[in-house]
Amino acid sequence: MVSSLLSSADLTSSIPENTRRLGERVRIRKEFIDIESHRVFYLEAEPPSGHFTKGVILLLHGQAFTSATWTEHDNLSILAASGYRCVAPDLPGSGKTEGDSIPVDRRPNFILALREFLRLKEMVVICASMAAPYVFPLLGSPWMQCLIGIAPSHTHSLGEASLARTPVLVVYGEKDTSLGPTSAANLTSILPNCRSVRLPSAGHAAHLGNPLLFQAITINFIELIRSYSPN
Repeated sequence: MVSSLLSSADLTSSIPENTRRLGERVRIRKEFIDIESHRVFYLEAEPPSGHFTKGVILLLHGQAFTSATWTEHDNLSILAASGYRCVAPDLPGSGKTEGDSIPVDRRPNFILALREFLRLKEMVVICASMAAPYVFPLLGSPWMQCLIGIAPSHTHSLGEASLARTPVLVVYGEKDTSLGPTSAANLTSILPNCRSVRLPSAGHAAHLGNPLLFQAITINFIELIRSYSPN
Protein backbone atom coordinates (compact mmCIF):
# COMPACT_ATOMS: atom_id res chain seq x y z
CA MET A 1 0.00 0.00 0.00
CA VAL A 2 1.04 3.59 -0.62
CA SER A 3 0.75 4.48 3.07
CA SER A 4 3.30 1.86 4.15
CA LEU A 5 5.57 2.85 1.27
CA LEU A 6 5.45 6.49 2.38
CA SER A 7 6.08 5.75 6.02
CA SER A 8 9.20 3.66 5.39
CA ALA A 9 10.84 5.54 2.51
CA ASP A 10 14.04 7.53 2.97
CA LEU A 11 13.37 10.89 1.35
CA THR A 12 16.62 12.58 2.33
CA SER A 13 19.02 11.28 -0.34
CA SER A 14 20.95 14.23 -1.77
CA ILE A 15 20.31 15.62 -5.23
CA PRO A 16 23.09 14.32 -7.56
CA GLU A 17 25.79 16.85 -8.30
CA ASN A 18 25.31 16.46 -12.04
CA THR A 19 21.66 17.49 -11.60
CA ARG A 20 22.78 20.63 -9.79
CA ARG A 21 25.20 21.44 -12.60
CA LEU A 22 22.40 20.84 -15.10
CA GLY A 23 20.27 23.31 -13.16
CA GLU A 24 22.68 26.06 -14.19
CA ARG A 25 21.58 25.51 -17.78
CA VAL A 26 17.86 25.78 -17.09
CA ARG A 27 16.23 28.84 -18.61
CA ILE A 28 13.19 30.32 -16.88
CA ARG A 29 10.67 31.95 -19.20
CA LYS A 30 8.21 34.69 -18.26
CA GLU A 31 4.78 34.33 -19.87
CA PHE A 32 1.22 35.65 -19.76
CA ILE A 33 -2.02 33.85 -20.51
CA ASP A 34 -5.60 35.15 -20.49
CA ILE A 35 -7.94 33.10 -18.31
CA GLU A 36 -11.45 34.49 -18.10
CA SER A 37 -11.19 37.89 -16.35
CA HIS A 38 -7.51 37.48 -15.44
CA ARG A 39 -4.31 38.07 -17.35
CA VAL A 40 -2.15 35.52 -15.60
CA PHE A 41 1.60 35.90 -15.32
CA TYR A 42 3.59 32.72 -14.86
CA LEU A 43 7.10 31.35 -14.90
CA GLU A 44 7.91 28.21 -16.85
CA ALA A 45 11.06 26.11 -16.78
CA GLU A 46 11.88 22.84 -18.52
CA PRO A 47 14.82 20.44 -18.60
CA PRO A 48 17.63 21.73 -20.86
CA SER A 49 17.56 20.73 -24.51
CA GLY A 50 18.36 17.07 -25.03
CA HIS A 51 17.09 15.97 -21.62
CA PHE A 52 13.93 13.95 -21.11
CA THR A 53 10.84 15.51 -19.51
CA LYS A 54 9.23 13.08 -17.06
CA GLY A 55 6.22 15.14 -16.10
CA VAL A 56 4.78 18.43 -14.92
CA ILE A 57 5.01 20.27 -11.59
CA LEU A 58 2.62 23.11 -10.76
CA LEU A 59 3.93 25.43 -8.02
CA LEU A 60 1.58 27.72 -6.08
CA HIS A 61 3.03 30.43 -3.86
CA GLY A 62 1.81 31.58 -0.45
CA GLN A 63 -0.13 34.73 0.38
CA ALA A 64 2.81 37.07 1.01
CA PHE A 65 4.77 35.84 -2.02
CA THR A 66 4.69 35.65 -5.82
CA SER A 67 5.94 33.14 -8.36
CA ALA A 68 9.40 34.67 -7.93
CA THR A 69 9.72 32.87 -4.60
CA TRP A 70 10.31 29.60 -6.48
CA THR A 71 13.42 31.00 -8.18
CA GLU A 72 15.13 31.64 -4.85
CA HIS A 73 17.88 29.15 -3.97
CA ASP A 74 17.44 27.66 -7.47
CA ASN A 75 14.39 25.66 -6.36
CA LEU A 76 12.68 26.01 -9.74
CA SER A 77 15.85 25.28 -11.71
CA ILE A 78 16.65 22.14 -9.71
CA LEU A 79 13.13 20.77 -10.15
CA ALA A 80 13.36 21.40 -13.91
CA ALA A 81 16.84 19.87 -14.08
CA SER A 82 15.44 16.79 -12.36
CA GLY A 83 13.26 16.20 -15.41
CA TYR A 84 10.12 18.26 -14.96
CA ARG A 85 8.28 20.99 -16.79
CA CYS A 86 7.60 23.50 -14.03
CA VAL A 87 4.82 26.10 -14.11
CA ALA A 88 4.56 28.75 -11.39
CA PRO A 89 1.79 31.36 -11.73
CA ASP A 90 1.24 34.58 -9.85
CA LEU A 91 -2.08 33.71 -8.26
CA PRO A 92 -4.98 36.17 -8.75
CA GLY A 93 -4.53 39.23 -6.59
CA SER A 94 -0.76 38.76 -6.45
CA GLY A 95 2.32 39.84 -8.37
CA LYS A 96 1.98 40.66 -12.07
CA THR A 97 -1.30 38.85 -12.63
CA GLU A 98 -4.02 41.32 -13.59
CA GLY A 99 -7.46 40.98 -12.07
CA ASP A 100 -9.04 40.70 -8.65
CA SER A 101 -8.38 38.00 -6.11
CA ILE A 102 -10.76 35.04 -6.21
CA PRO A 103 -13.18 33.99 -3.45
CA VAL A 104 -12.01 30.86 -1.66
CA ASP A 105 -14.82 28.67 -2.98
CA ARG A 106 -13.91 29.50 -6.62
CA ARG A 107 -10.18 28.97 -6.36
CA PRO A 108 -10.20 25.32 -7.47
CA ASN A 109 -11.97 26.42 -10.67
CA PHE A 110 -9.01 28.68 -11.43
CA ILE A 111 -6.63 25.71 -11.26
CA LEU A 112 -8.88 23.67 -13.54
CA ALA A 113 -8.97 26.55 -16.05
CA LEU A 114 -5.20 27.04 -15.84
CA ARG A 115 -4.70 23.34 -16.43
CA GLU A 116 -6.95 23.47 -19.50
CA PHE A 117 -5.45 26.62 -21.01
CA LEU A 118 -1.86 25.40 -20.57
CA ARG A 119 -2.79 21.88 -21.67
CA LEU A 120 -1.42 20.31 -18.53
CA LYS A 121 -2.31 16.65 -18.10
CA GLU A 122 -1.11 14.59 -15.15
CA MET A 123 0.96 16.62 -12.74
CA VAL A 124 2.47 17.07 -9.31
CA VAL A 125 1.25 20.05 -7.29
CA ILE A 126 3.35 21.97 -4.77
CA CYS A 127 1.43 24.51 -2.71
CA ALA A 128 2.67 26.83 0.00
CA SER A 129 0.58 27.91 2.98
CA MET A 130 -2.48 29.93 1.88
CA ALA A 131 -2.45 28.43 -1.62
CA ALA A 132 -3.95 25.25 -0.18
CA PRO A 133 -7.61 26.18 -0.90
CA TYR A 134 -6.76 26.21 -4.61
CA VAL A 135 -5.98 22.49 -4.55
CA PHE A 136 -7.35 20.73 -1.46
CA PRO A 137 -10.86 20.38 -2.97
CA LEU A 138 -9.22 18.78 -6.03
CA LEU A 139 -7.56 15.97 -4.08
CA GLY A 140 -8.55 12.68 -5.64
CA SER A 141 -8.57 14.06 -9.18
CA PRO A 142 -7.01 11.45 -11.49
CA TRP A 143 -4.65 14.04 -12.97
CA MET A 144 -3.11 14.95 -9.60
CA GLN A 145 -0.26 12.48 -9.13
CA CYS A 146 0.66 13.77 -5.70
CA LEU A 147 0.58 16.91 -3.58
CA ILE A 148 3.35 18.53 -1.58
CA GLY A 149 2.10 21.09 0.92
CA ILE A 150 4.47 23.51 2.61
CA ALA A 151 2.76 24.28 5.94
CA PRO A 152 -0.60 24.38 4.15
CA SER A 153 -3.57 26.28 5.56
CA HIS A 154 -7.24 25.23 5.76
CA THR A 155 -6.52 21.73 7.05
CA HIS A 156 -9.17 21.57 9.78
CA SER A 157 -11.91 20.34 7.45
CA LEU A 158 -11.43 18.85 4.00
CA GLY A 159 -14.95 17.62 3.34
CA GLU A 160 -15.09 14.93 0.68
CA ALA A 161 -11.41 15.47 -0.10
CA SER A 162 -10.60 13.67 3.14
CA LEU A 163 -11.48 10.43 1.36
CA ALA A 164 -8.96 11.02 -1.42
CA ARG A 165 -6.10 8.56 -1.76
CA THR A 166 -3.81 11.05 -3.50
CA PRO A 167 -0.33 10.77 -1.93
CA VAL A 168 0.38 13.89 0.13
CA LEU A 169 3.60 15.12 1.71
CA VAL A 170 3.45 17.90 4.30
CA VAL A 171 6.71 19.81 4.75
CA TYR A 172 7.21 22.33 7.55
CA GLY A 173 10.09 24.04 9.32
CA GLU A 174 11.10 23.28 12.89
CA LYS A 175 10.91 27.02 13.67
CA ASP A 176 7.28 27.14 12.53
CA THR A 177 5.46 26.71 15.82
CA SER A 178 1.89 27.26 14.63
CA LEU A 179 0.56 26.51 11.15
CA GLY A 180 3.24 24.00 10.14
CA PRO A 181 2.89 21.43 12.92
CA THR A 182 -0.87 21.96 13.05
CA SER A 183 -1.29 21.22 9.35
CA ALA A 184 0.99 18.20 9.61
CA ALA A 185 -0.99 16.77 12.54
CA ASN A 186 -4.34 17.45 10.88
CA LEU A 187 -3.53 16.01 7.48
CA THR A 188 -1.69 12.91 8.67
CA SER A 189 -4.70 12.07 10.83
CA ILE A 190 -7.27 12.77 8.11
CA LEU A 191 -5.74 11.60 4.82
CA PRO A 192 -5.01 7.90 4.23
CA ASN A 193 -1.80 8.43 2.22
CA CYS A 194 -0.09 11.32 3.94
CA ARG A 195 3.34 11.80 5.50
CA SER A 196 4.91 14.83 7.15
CA VAL A 197 8.55 15.91 7.31
CA ARG A 198 9.99 18.61 9.57
CA LEU A 199 12.90 20.54 8.09
CA PRO A 200 15.63 21.61 10.53
CA SER A 201 16.68 25.28 10.64
CA ALA A 202 13.62 26.37 8.65
CA GLY A 203 10.67 28.57 9.51
CA HIS A 204 7.21 28.89 7.98
CA ALA A 205 8.58 29.17 4.42
CA ALA A 206 10.46 25.90 4.78
CA HIS A 207 11.47 25.78 1.11
CA LEU A 208 13.47 28.97 1.67
CA GLY A 209 14.83 28.16 5.13
CA ASN A 210 16.36 24.82 4.18
CA PRO A 211 16.29 24.70 0.36
CA LEU A 212 18.78 21.87 -0.18
CA LEU A 213 16.83 19.48 2.01
CA PHE A 214 13.54 20.70 0.58
CA GLN A 215 14.76 19.99 -2.95
CA ALA A 216 15.97 16.51 -2.00
CA ILE A 217 12.81 15.53 -0.13
CA THR A 218 10.58 16.89 -2.89
CA ILE A 219 12.33 15.08 -5.73
CA ASN A 220 12.66 11.84 -3.78
CA PHE A 221 8.97 11.92 -2.88
CA ILE A 222 7.91 12.58 -6.47
CA GLU A 223 10.16 9.82 -7.81
CA LEU A 224 8.84 7.43 -5.18
CA ILE A 225 5.25 8.07 -6.24
CA ARG A 226 6.11 7.81 -9.94
CA SER A 227 7.80 4.45 -9.38
CA TYR A 228 4.91 3.02 -7.40
CA SER A 229 2.47 0.85 -9.28
CA PRO A 230 -0.50 -0.77 -7.54
CA ASN A 231 -0.27 -3.56 -10.08
